[in-house]
Amino acid sequence: MSTLNLFSLKDRVAIVTGGARGLGKAMALALAESGAHVVIIDLLKEEGMETSREIAELGRESLFLSVNVLDYDQIGEMVDLVYEKFGRIDILLNNAGIVYKPEVEGGSASIPLDKVSRENWDNVLKVNLNSVFYCSQHVGRVMLKQKFGSIINIASMSAFVANLGRSNNAYCASKAGVVMFTRQLAGEWAEKGIRVNAIAPGYMKTDLGAGPLNDPELKE
Repeated sequence: MSTLNLFSLKDRVAIVTGGARGLGKAMALALAESGAHVVIIDLLKEEGMETSREIAELGRESLFLSVNVLDYDQIGEMVDLVYEKFGRIDILLNNAGIVYKPEVEGGSASIPLDKVSRENWDNVLKVNLNSVFYCSQHVGRVMLKQKFGSIINIASMSAFVANLGRSNNAYCASKAGVVMFTRQLAGEWAEKGIRVNAIAPGYMKTDLGAGPLNDPELKE
């Protein structure tokens, strides 16, 4: 048996949140290249449809669904739709995530704690952490019935180390929450046939990571 066969995802069904661009898109295409059919969940319609088209060109089935990961009921409807179409859900990749919005026009996403608004803080926590719970619960109910599945949460190096030179407390706190959520759920569902893991990337040249990497002082 070849190495590729050992890691084949032929005809598995994957859901990728925040899959329209950046790391989400790269991982969605990698899943498709390994044989999986991939459902792209995002609010970026144009980019999401393009990613879905690229997956279809690889010979896999793909759907783009415009879903707000903060809408609990909408996520449930999405999961029902995917299960009705494919009859199974093998993989959930919880990738959707954000950083602070600048508090002023033309401002930075690096905002000192004494300057950040409560709404800004709350939004980062909701998107980065609450959505992981929402999606994991809805998809997990399908996986529990199947008695198999894999949930992959995208955490961050910022869950483990302070980002000196950046003020992004909510992002760090939310990603640390993702790490502990992952550990706890992995323990709960291991005996039920569901694997729960997290990946903790560092800075990447994506739309989200471009700001820090384009700052010469911070990059150094």
